[in-house]
Amino acid sequence: MATNVWCWGSDGYGRLGLGTEDRHKPVPTQLTALNSVKLCALRSGAAHVIALDTEGGCYSWGKCHMGQLGHGEMDEDVHTPLIIKGLAGIKVKMVATGDSHVMVISEQGTLYSWGCGMYGCQGDGTERSCTTPRVVEALQHHKVVMAAGGGFHSLAVTMEGHLYTWGRDGNGQLCLPPYGTEQGPKPPVRLNKKVPTKVELPAEVKLIAACSNHSLVLLEGNTLLSFGNNEHSQLGRQMKPLGEGVSNHMSHGKELVVNYCQVLIEGDHMIATIATGWSHCAVATSNGDVITWGSGSCGQLGHGDTTSRNKPTMIERFTGELSRPKVHQIECGDEHNIALTDTGEVWTWGNNYYNKLGLPVDGDHVSSPRKVLVKMEGVNHVSCGTNHCMAARLY
Repeated sequence: MATNVWCWGSDGYGRLGLGTEDRHKPVPTQLTALNSVKLCALRSGAAHVIALDTEGGCYSWGKCHMGQLGHGEMDEDVHTPLIIKGLAGIKVKMVATGDSHVMVISEQGTLYSWGCGMYGCQGDGTERSCTTPRVVEALQHHKVVMAAGGGFHSLAVTMEGHLYTWGRDGNGQLCLPPYGTEQGPKPPVRLNKKVPTKVELPAEVKLIAACSNHSLVLLEGNTLLSFGNNEHSQLGRQMKPLGEGVSNHMSHGKELVVNYCQVLIEGDHMIATIATGWSHCAVATSNGDVITWGSGSCGQLGHGDTTSRNKPTMIERFTGELSRPKVHQIECGDEHNIALTDTGEVWTWGNNYYNKLGLPVDGDHVSSPRKVLVKMEGVNHVSCGTNHCMAARLY
């Protein structure tokens, strides 16, 4: 039977699903445990993985220090894919992973969440972690169509295109107004939100992404917004006032964006996919170009150097001649990236710790995109966590 999933990089906590632990794989390796099921989704958290099959079944494996595997245990790692019994009878159609929490959306548009509850990122009004899936009650009367998880914050979009956010807001990553902005010279206070709160935006939301302490939102009309921490220029703008309608302030030497700012990309590019890493961002366009910005300390921007950039910049390897690789999907790990082309090729670059790039190279980083040479038949989806990568055949 054909292999559905390939994995490589760190196997700490059993995150590769191979039945082992702490035996990192320097090249793509077949994960045969899921060969008998047809997968339709696969997402990686920091060190755990969630997969869905076409029948609505949900599997998890890897690290479980805060209940993020959903099996009823707070701190029991799982080294091979295990179906989540708490979702039995619920047909799941979409999954989102944060650093240590998980959200899934049912066929009816109901949002479920479990895992880390710090700062209120479970959306249940508390800061308790949860070891089994529970309905996010504050959104139970809405049909949710997509979700995204960051370090300790969550985003969800309803069928109407409305954005809701909750969890940690210390860096403005929820895109909500701060408390106390009208109290004279006193600096505004960021308040965590323990239940989903609607964000006022000028248009309907089409795509969302979140990581660490920042978020990206693509609106109808190809308008890209960023909000949250801008310490490494990951918001795609210079450290200067935002202009009318948006304010900023400093906290502990870091610039925090209040509400949102627009990410300005030069040229006539239609954005197809968006992705966020620990301190950088990337988008793939409808014609296969890749544009990155933020921290470049490990070569994760793909421009052949380790220079950070506050201006979105096209990766030369994916632009120009007609025969170039055309990227269909881009995903960011903490400091590395994985890209899938329209012909099924897998490319990686950035931090190479644990050989998580799957390339026959030594060294701590690769600053330009390189093709993974191991042939992975039928791959049409990629994913990556902190120190691992995965490629999958989805149905």
